[in-house]
Amino acid sequence: MSFYLVVFIVSFGLSYLLTPLVGRLAVRLGAVDHPDHRKVHTRPVPRLGGLAIYFATTFAVLIGIFRWLTDGKSFLLKSDEILGLAISAGVVLLVGIADDFRSLRPRDKFFGQMMAAAILIYFGFTIDFIRLPSIGVISFGFWALPLTFFWLVSFMNIVNFIDGLDGLAAGVSAIAALSFFFYSFKIGQQFTALLSLAVAGAALGFLRHNFYPARIFMGDTGSLFLGLLLGAITVQGVLKSLAAAAFIFPVVVMGVPILDTFFAIVRRFLKRRSITEPDKEHLHHRFLKKGVSQRRTVLIIYLWTALLSFSGLSFRFTSLSFYRISLIVMFVISLVVAYYMGLFEEILKFSKNGKWRRGK
Repeated sequence: MSFYLVVFIVSFGLSYLLTPLVGRLAVRLGAVDHPDHRKVHTRPVPRLGGLAIYFATTFAVLIGIFRWLTDGKSFLLKSDEILGLAISAGVVLLVGIADDFRSLRPRDKFFGQMMAAAILIYFGFTIDFIRLPSIGVISFGFWALPLTFFWLVSFMNIVNFIDGLDGLAAGVSAIAALSFFFYSFKIGQQFTALLSLAVAGAALGFLRHNFYPARIFMGDTGSLFLGLLLGAITVQGVLKSLAAAAFIFPVVVMGVPILDTFFAIVRRFLKRRSITEPDKEHLHHRFLKKGVSQRRTVLIIYLWTALLSFSGLSFRFTSLSFYRISLIVMFVISLVVAYYMGLFEEILKFSKNGKWRRGK
């Protein structure tokens, strides 16, 4: 465990130290996010913070790999899989940098996400099977490829969608990564445990500069990179477990951004808008409309995510009955909060009227 602690400290420290330097570079290069009608910040803020997260995570992981190699230990991941992860991460990094500088068209950004997902799949990152309670192991065969593709692209987008308030995406990603670390460590997946802790450290080091009022944003450089790594961790680590809760666990941990993304897609579909069209109706925006401050909104979502993560982890650390009860309780609470925040509003209106006029 001391080895993992060193990796976490290195990742956290590098991210903390590099972020201000990246911020100054972003200002000099013109990668600055200016306020507009759909954004909540009121002054220009440098983007490109994801660069600090990328370098901190990469360096910490390399230290871990070097330590394992010098000790002659196996870490349950082939060299070509590590190469694939590095190439894929490089692709989303370049896509994110391009978007932070000149705002790519949605289809161009989506193409980059598809490339990154396809590279991971080519190098062996696939969801070959899952095990469900009372059903057993389900093998996907050919469908493993499209399922993995959808899973990885979805993770990149749910992190990207929730990156709307100071510190929100970084904090949620850190909580999720820490949860994936405990799960991976428990089932003996050393590399994904290492990667999870490196991601958590980098996100938390960056968060020190990104929490309200933010001095820098991670931009798509950070959100796409974090989404890709969290998706890869679940595919190659968590979902490789034969535990019946393995498939449910990452969905529960990422429940808040998944819920927000799902309703965003439904909302835009019912309004006959493109699902890539931005709006100010995300979950965090609705908290603000209710009069909750930015800082308190972010802290509430942190707590929500942490409770969901605890419920997911309870399968490995508590009794089965407690696990089931905690999941049901958190599911009900999440639906109640979503209803109170008006996420069901569009669906209820549509079911009542049977139609939706564009733009209304």
